[in-house]
Amino acid sequence: MAAQAGIADSGVTRGAARCAAARMDPTSYADGGWQGFEFITTLSGCLASWVATKNADDLATAIKYWNVLLDDYQKVGDGQGGDTVVTHDTGYAMRTFAPFSALAYDWLHDAPGVTESLRAHARARFDAWMSYYSANGYLRDLPGANYQAGYTFAATLIAIAEGGEAGASGDAHWATVRDAIWTADLASALAPGGVLEGGDWAEGWQYGPLSVLEHALAARAMQENGALIPGAEAWASSLPVRFAYGLTPVTQKSFAGGDSDNTSPNRDPDNGALLAGIVGPSSEQAKTWARKLNLDLKLHNENPLFDALATAEAGPNAALPVSAPTNYLAHGVGNWYVRGAWSAETAWTVFQCSRRLVPDHEYNNAGNWVLTRGPDDLVVDPSPYGSVSTLTGNAPAVDSAAMPSGYSPSQGYWGKNTALAWARQSGSGVAAARCDYGDQFRGSDTASDVPHATRDFVLVPGGAGGTVVLIDRVVTGAAERGLHLRIRTPSALALSGDRASATLGSSALTISRLWSTSGAPSVRTMPQASECPSSSHTCDVSRLPSGTEYQMDVAGPSALAINVVSAEPSSAPAEPAQSFAGSGYRGALVKQGPLTAAVITNDAADAAPGSTLSYAVPAVDGAVHVVVDAPVDSQGKSDVTSVLVGKNCQVVVTPHVATKAGFEGRPLVLRMSANCELADDGAVVSTGPASQSGLVASSAGTGVGGAPSADSGALGERDTPNQGPVYANGGTISTGCAMRAPARRSELPVLLLASALGVALFGRRRRAEQARAAQRRSGAPRSTMMV
Repeated sequence: MAAQAGIADSGVTRGAARCAAARMDPTSYADGGWQGFEFITTLSGCLASWVATKNADDLATAIKYWNVLLDDYQKVGDGQGGDTVVTHDTGYAMRTFAPFSALAYDWLHDAPGVTESLRAHARARFDAWMSYYSANGYLRDLPGANYQAGYTFAATLIAIAEGGEAGASGDAHWATVRDAIWTADLASALAPGGVLEGGDWAEGWQYGPLSVLEHALAARAMQENGALIPGAEAWASSLPVRFAYGLTPVTQKSFAGGDSDNTSPNRDPDNGALLAGIVGPSSEQAKTWARKLNLDLKLHNENPLFDALATAEAGPNAALPVSAPTNYLAHGVGNWYVRGAWSAETAWTVFQCSRRLVPDHEYNNAGNWVLTRGPDDLVVDPSPYGSVSTLTGNAPAVDSAAMPSGYSPSQGYWGKNTALAWARQSGSGVAAARCDYGDQFRGSDTASDVPHATRDFVLVPGGAGGTVVLIDRVVTGAAERGLHLRIRTPSALALSGDRASATLGSSALTISRLWSTSGAPSVRTMPQASECPSSSHTCDVSRLPSGTEYQMDVAGPSALAINVVSAEPSSAPAEPAQSFAGSGYRGALVKQGPLTAAVITNDAADAAPGSTLSYAVPAVDGAVHVVVDAPVDSQGKSDVTSVLVGKNCQVVVTPHVATKAGFEGRPLVLRMSANCELADDGAVVSTGPASQSGLVASSAGTGVGGAPSADSGALGERDTPNQGPVYANGGTISTGCAMRAPARRSELPVLLLASALGVALFGRRRRAEQARAAQRRSGAPRSTMMV
């Protein structure tokens, strides 16, 4: 860190500037901002400068703001904080006042001017804060909630900071951290199938950056004090990989994935997840990718100390390899990221399928999806902040009588079995997944009255665009209870018959009803509002300043609809998809760039595969067939025969028998020759935390990586060594604080060095941004913590 002193724009230099500004103009830095974020940014800057330069003035300012965290709340010297400060905003301040007080305690323990009286005062606060939150804290035991992440961070740092101190409650706090937080609560979240698996965040990426950073640093601190945290390395290593897959192709924006105040579809990327990958307990390979992404995107954290610590741990950086799969499944939250290629002019999409995992910031939207082509966000989720309505996004909704009054047709909170049934990307790049979401319509104590509800999502990439085929099938049990579909776009759709079209930027968007059991599409302007009416489950407003939506209602008792969405360069609009059908089947024939794809479904009300599925499709050399309802055996395998009959391939699919080779049938993806010779289209299945190629992969059976397309390119320059102050990591931190040792340690202990990386702006609750906006409008000075 000392090497960064005086280096322009380094974390240490920025921290020193913040600390000096607070000292020279104390009035402008007397406001704590939202739940103390301004206080902790000033303190962090002073600590960074003190560690690097031993500047006595910075030490004095650090001690001042440490006392502020211990005693004050909103203003320096207001005396309104203390033991009860962590009760504010349902305890949100636990993640600001508590961990940074612990950091100051550790780093400044033996510094000039720090007395035993001050240390004893801090320990008393630690005990009061821990006692309150461990018993009463909001969502303290729910992994995946940002409140639990903040509590984990604070509790871990407190327990370590006061470890071995006479008169402290460190032993009791350590037991809480070790046994309750990390063993009882987080162990299952980090395990395969847990909510954290894959590195995504259920509340979205306004809340994810701070939360994953807190978990990563707390996990590292625990491990450096001798506690084993199973799954921590695989999870931390997945963070920069998911981050890369979550970026749009050209604009490099981050998928929102939940609550967002932005008036744009996606978010400016925040480097919290990259810092977590750099300084957390991740693999060396993951660290190199995180450094490279941080460099290429020129990201700085709002808190300069975090960047200073990452830079202090320099190491190599490299782009993801050109062989990286073009899909990534974040299994824990059910988000599937798919792209046509690692090139700019490509289709990029996210398909979401999960029950509601946390009570805040996550939407009831199993089956939701978005689509970007090159620089243009064409299908977007414009849900306003705090939406509890399925109708604000692109997920299907179904009329239900099982849920409480006022909920229908939105999906509810109480689903238990909602999940991706399967997801596969084949060798040609075609990606297909099924979301089974019928259980989303159960009540709090009432079983769902929607016995079957699935959405099949198929992306056919190719050329400079992509086509999505949506197959929606619902059994409602009553004619008056139907299926409600919508596709929302910031562009201005124009409807002609069953086809809506629009141009946005350099892209052409077309949405076509290919077939449905009833209903017809309509188009309307999206109503705009920053929020839905309180607790409205049928709200349908958009947070975006403009846009239209494609709507279709399909009557029960059995509803089936096939819609096709195409994203192409506006200079080369897509050929319309063709519908085909026969006895027991229906499908869509799609021409996408050089690739022809046929997507086939049976026409049974509940999509249950029969003993045989026979279909006919025009014979095209190299065509890909995607059969979403293939008959399979107990292992998901199918047998297939195909013959040329006239100009068509006549295909028969049956469940696999042992005397034949068998094909993967969930879904069945075949490559056909001109004379109807067939072969499996292939797939690369990701099954481990770190494969031979170095990519972090989902450990669930549904996680699949397809081969890159021919025009794949590297994400950036590769194998470039770090030079100068790069906001990255790679070395080790000198340890000092041994958790169980009774003696004090050296002046630069490690655990809280690591722990200092814990704050990113977008982890806070939404009111923080409202408060900061009001502060900016009032003319208050802009600090480094403001947007």
